[in-house]
Amino acid sequence: MTFSNKYLFRIIFLMAIITLQRCRQNATPEDQLKGSWQAEWFMDPNPEDGAQTMNGKFEFFPGGKVHIEAYGFNGCLFACDTLSNDLLWTLDHDTLCISDKKDHSGLFYKIQYFSDDSIHMVLLDDIHIALQKI
Repeated sequence: MTFSNKYLFRIIFLMAIITLQRCRQNATPEDQLKGSWQAEWFMDPNPEDGAQTMNGKFEFFPGGKVHIEAYGFNGCLFACDTLSNDLLWTLDHDTLCISDKKDHSGLFYKIQYFSDDSIHMVLLDDIHIALQKI
């Protein structure tokens, strides 16, 4: 490879990296949400009692489908057993709506923080849900 070819190769490589970065920055919130997320439900941002927290998983799919697993346990404030649901999701500005396929009413999670790998939401002003991208 000659000097000019090496230089040209580096310029093309740098342009490809910049283009990929711009495409990632232009991803819609809906696109950023898609994928698997570790979940933690809690009543207080700093829970002292383990019964006030519950772990689980959200998996958002294209087409507005979501699979939610919640790993309840005996004595848990949220659920005493594992729950698994296939539901629908929509995102409207700062609100994530999760609804049943048969029922168009749903749960409205107010998004307080949203990044590529972390989301913090609140349901009914006192139930917090923290999601971490897997």
